[in-house]
Amino acid sequence: MIGLTHEETFEFERLDGQPAFHHEGRQAAHDQGGPWVASGEERWLELYAKHEGAWKAWVAQSRAERDERFSLY
Repeated sequence: MIGLTHEETFEFERLDGQPAFHHEGRQAAHDQGGPWVASGEERWLELYAKHEGAWKAWVAQSRAERDERFSLY
């Protein structure tokens, strides 16, 4: 994943595969109403934010480079 080390990517994928639990402690379906939490959710959010920031920077840079190459002026 863009912006993550190999170790962080492995950790993210491991956390992403963990089941979610309803606030009452039962395993929850992802579409079930009400608050649910996954073990390691805070770390997952941290890794996702790091990836998302790097991905947005990469997209912006790619667009800028593309626009430079295809400038009609």
